Amino acid sequence: SEGKVDTEDEDLSGLMMEESQDLDGGKDDIAEPLFAFLEELCELRGVSKWLRKTLISFVQITYGKTINRHIHETVSGMFSESMMLYYLNTIKDNIWPIEDEGIETQEKIDTEEDKLNIRAEAREQFVNNLPVLLCTLVGQQNARRGADKLFTTLQHHALNKNLFYTTFEVLLRELFPELQAHMEKKL
Repeated sequence: SEGKVDTEDEDLSGLMMEESQDLDGGKDDIAEPLFAFLEELCELRGVSKWLRKTLISFVQITYGKTINRHIHETVSGMFSESMMLYYLNTIKDNIWPIEDEGIETQEKIDTEEDKLNIRAEAREQFVNNLPVLLCTLVGQQNARRGADKLFTTLQHHALNKNLFYTTFEVLLRELFPELQAHMEKKL
């Protein structure tokens, strides 16, 4: 029985060593910010080593690959040609809908009380419908606290605007690196 436990510990430490390296053999640049975000969001002080081991084991068992490799493949899939075409068609259909679909345009102006009620209901739904995995991983109370913190943060218009523009800028720099060189020449 003890030999079995040692084997499991060796397997887990092997996964952690593999996980701590990027696809290029460098530091774990992809998963580390995700661990930090989850720890900060759910206020998990002092359990980072346990959280890392649990997440690494879960991803390895579930997907058969490391977190970095899974994230890398997921992001690559999200930016494949077929997905880009899907995104563009979705945007086109939402901006210029076909008239025959009978889309009703109803302008309803909500009062401040209606907006507050809708926001409270949305918060309640968001906090009460957390994934079971998250609740199991960090605990029910920590998950609820983290979800509430995330919901509250996403209600700030200026922060959302900043997040959108920052993400858009990073996306443009990644898709069109020649723009960065062109902007540096101008400065």
